[in-house]
Amino acid sequence: MNNITGYSEKTSHHELYSLLSQKVVSGELDTYAKVIAILDLLPKDKRVLWVYPRIFALVRSIYWGFLKDLDKERFPDMWKTFVIEDPKYPGTGKLKRNSNILTLFAGIMDIHGYTSFCQKAGRNLSMLQLLDDCIQKDIKNIAASHGVVCQRSRGDEIILMGCRASSVFFTAMNIIDYFGRKQVIHHKGFQKARTGNRIMLPDMKVSAGIAGGNKYTPILITSNGDLSGHLINSAARLQSRANKLAPDDTKILMTRQVLTKLKLETEIDPDIKKKLEGMYFRNSGGVEFKGTQMRVIDVIFKKNELYKRNLDKGFARLYEALEKEMWERQIYEETLSLIRAALTHMEQFVIITSRYGKVRNLDIISLCNRGLEEFLNANQFEKALETMNTIYRILREIPVFDPLLLEYLEEITACYESYRLSYEAELEKVLEEKTEFLLDIDMRDLYLKAKKEVETYNRIRKIAIENPKVGNRKALW
Repeated sequence: MNNITGYSEKTSHHELYSLLSQKVVSGELDTYAKVIAILDLLPKDKRVLWVYPRIFALVRSIYWGFLKDLDKERFPDMWKTFVIEDPKYPGTGKLKRNSNILTLFAGIMDIHGYTSFCQKAGRNLSMLQLLDDCIQKDIKNIAASHGVVCQRSRGDEIILMGCRASSVFFTAMNIIDYFGRKQVIHHKGFQKARTGNRIMLPDMKVSAGIAGGNKYTPILITSNGDLSGHLINSAARLQSRANKLAPDDTKILMTRQVLTKLKLETEIDPDIKKKLEGMYFRNSGGVEFKGTQMRVIDVIFKKNELYKRNLDKGFARLYEALEKEMWERQIYEETLSLIRAALTHMEQFVIITSRYGKVRNLDIISLCNRGLEEFLNANQFEKALETMNTIYRILREIPVFDPLLLEYLEEITACYESYRLSYEAELEKVLEEKTEFLLDIDMRDLYLKAKKEVETYNRIRKIAIENPKVGNRKALW
């Protein structure tokens, strides 16, 4: 049979499938509507009933892109969200290419160590195939067990899409546990994830960003099946930030809306609440993205990081001081107090630094106390700012220190440095205006004489430097 018009009682179901599948693969039947237009010309006999779900599956696998694995039985919630089902042909339907989804959640995950693993594997194709099987088979099965659609993108990037916050979040947690050498999640609901090909892989860290929970989320499925829209971009932005905060460790960030939905789901399903036991969700400030401000939540689930729950009040005071731009006192005080609290509650460490030698928690706590004394009581602002800079330089070399707090410290020290320059300029003005009141006659004469000598020195030095006889400046540079 070369054409659908040749269909007759003698046509076998395999012959009909062969004809239609060739048209699908060639691109002649690239949408579900075109397939149905042909099927509607045929009688609804057992051959057509056998063929239509298989042809639909072929169209879906070739032309639905990210949603190519979507089917009604495995992903009922996602099916209702993305497919307009055809009542004449159960289990099939038209894909919504662009629409406003009532509630949807997206996760973007990046596997650390993927590139180095590929480089070390070299020509060992079996190991490269193993990693590919882990992502394409095991990870997809983990996601499907939560009703989440999962696809690999750009080598080591994994995209998750689901209709419930808990589904996407627990999928992300399962994937983290899968790639970790040590089990980080001890709830029995996650243990089944540590199966398959995982045992032969090295320890790999994962950074993840989860967004969603907004009503009527606009999302576009492009002609080649890729997902586009603010939801995907937001998840990618959070993943990028998670990667920045912890480039060599595992980190999950989510929006406040996701956490809100997650808590609402715990009220409906007690099992979700059990799985969340031992986890802590920390407010980690905001991230600006394309003109909008996203409130970010840092997911804390490792035992050695649970001390961070003791820093909530300190962070809240620091956020308030920063929002009100209280640089004259409160920001300095809250910053060093928060660092001191973190060093007190976290595990004790001894680190050999490149510049300061052996450093312990107590050593940095002592520096914090000194800085607070200099700033608040002695009015030695220049010394206090230098002490803060010293603390920052030390903490940069301590890998176990809170990366979020270190990031705030970096920005705050930079701001104080600019204020220090302004302060010194103002102080110089005061010295010039009140010299006669600040110094006795003899000291004042010495001050003015020294000032003139410095000015003369600088002027003569400039003349000397600009002399062509200095030589080839470019070579010196």
